[in-house]
Amino acid sequence: MKRKEYLIDGSLAFKRLRFLCYISILKEYIYSFLDYLFLIIILYFYVIRLLKELKIRMKR
Repeated sequence: MKRKEYLIDGSLAFKRLRFLCYISILKEYIYSFLDYLFLIIILYFYVIRLLKELKIRMKR
């Protein structure tokens, strides 16, 4: 079984830190995407409600 041996300079620590940074950045992108998605859904329902009210007023 081969094992990777890392130098004492901490390259393993840097690799782990880089991996954690990638996960953190990815998490921020996902949260931002979800925020925009919920905002679009809320605006969509708001516009639909306004259109229904306008349609009811136009019929009267």
